[in-house]
Amino acid sequence: MSMTRHAKAMAFGFAFFFSLLLVGRVAGQDIPLDGYPVVHPYQRVQISNLDNISSTDTSSPAIAKAALAIVISASKLKCEHDSQLESIADANAGASLQTLVAKIAGAACSANGRRFRVTASFVPNGAIQGNAIIASLKQGRPLLVEWRGMLYVLYGVVYDEHLYSSGRQDNIVRDLLLIDPRYSSERRFVQFQRAKDNFAEIEGIASIGIVGRND
Repeated sequence: MSMTRHAKAMAFGFAFFFSLLLVGRVAGQDIPLDGYPVVHPYQRVQISNLDNISSTDTSSPAIAKAALAIVISASKLKCEHDSQLESIADANAGASLQTLVAKIAGAACSANGRRFRVTASFVPNGAIQGNAIIASLKQGRPLLVEWRGMLYVLYGVVYDEHLYSSGRQDNIVRDLLLIDPRYSSERRFVQFQRAKDNFAEIEGIASIGIVGRND
């Protein structure tokens, strides 16, 4: 009888021990490898030195040329009106941002008696990354955005910063701060709010740059 009680006690002890191991493993799976993040909400980064350029009219070429001029102004340059860049914008009236980017990549921009080359890349909706947007803005490089078929300049974002003990950082974008190139007044400042606007309506984002001399 005593052996039976002893055997039962040992069986209970082993069962309890293994149950603790199981709970510990399951609980451990719920904890990220680099710990829980420290969250800094409502961080903001924006470019404030962009030229106040607006389109001469509401036609697609005029809007595209104004948007491009605003982005390029971050490089302290202004392409001349007879530049190849403007000719391409005129020739692709009403084109999507993706098509426009493909056409202007490598185009020449004449400014201050010199010629520069335009770099351009497009990121479709499904590949947009908040960290990449923030990095571009911190480098003083605004972006182009196509939202509901309209072209905007992305000059800032509001985001939540997540910092992990490992040094990893994730940024969750809340709002996109945009410029509508059709206007020159306060009306030009538009905000895409992820909490209420439909992110699927953003067709994509484009990075535009000016590099080297192209003599």
